[in-house]
Amino acid sequence: TYMYYDMHKVIRTKGQYFNGYKIGKWTYYRDNSTISAEGVYENNDEEGEWLWYFDNGQISAKEQYTNGLQHGQDTSYHADGTLASVRTYRHGNENGKTYYYLEGKLQYIRVYADDILLGYSYLDESGKEMPLQKYSKGDFTIKTFYQSGNPSHTSQLKNGYSHGTSEYYYPNGKIHIHKTFENGQLNGAFYKNYSTGKPKLKCNYADGDLNGAYTNYWPNGNVKSIVNYKLDEKYGWAYDYD
Repeated sequence: TYMYYDMHKVIRTKGQYFNGYKIGKWTYYRDNSTISAEGVYENNDEEGEWLWYFDNGQISAKEQYTNGLQHGQDTSYHADGTLASVRTYRHGNENGKTYYYLEGKLQYIRVYADDILLGYSYLDESGKEMPLQKYSKGDFTIKTFYQSGNPSHTSQLKNGYSHGTSEYYYPNGKIHIHKTFENGQLNGAFYKNYSTGKPKLKCNYADGDLNGAYTNYWPNGNVKSIVNYKLDEKYGWAYDYD
């Protein structure tokens, strides 16, 4: 059995090797000793079901592997245990329909063929899936809706890359996540809100890296913590608030 401990003597990895290859069950841990991921290797390749976890112990994702490649149906979850997405892979490439959910409601559907986005859809007010809105090269805008008719997602693509503002909405119509992209990279304001509309998280990206204050908020809108980042690394003082 192979076990790796960090400089603080906290276990980070547990598994087995045979003739230099990873085999059998492997478990990966966070610095607080909670499990981050676990699954089986066969000759260094992931095989079968792999599980990923949030800090609170809830499963964040279930992924299926064959010969080291994602193959089959993968499921991801929100931190509260509700469904976040269901997608299908074939030999490492996303294929077919991918379904995205928030608070138990279907947000939108994306359709892929060998990792290439073909288009998107959503449910109309009767619960019927809308005809596929085919993706076109150049400037392309995605707009989807919940079955209730409230917006669920808007984003812009440019030559196949996210470019401009991308927003995800709660079923009640309030903004859940706001992202800003430039040629596929996060660049600019990023924030998350509670379903009440109050801020949950605010930060800023520059060329894909976290830069500046990363601020978390309590549900009542008061600041919970502030961590400063520079080029995606924690930098300077961090503050926690009651």
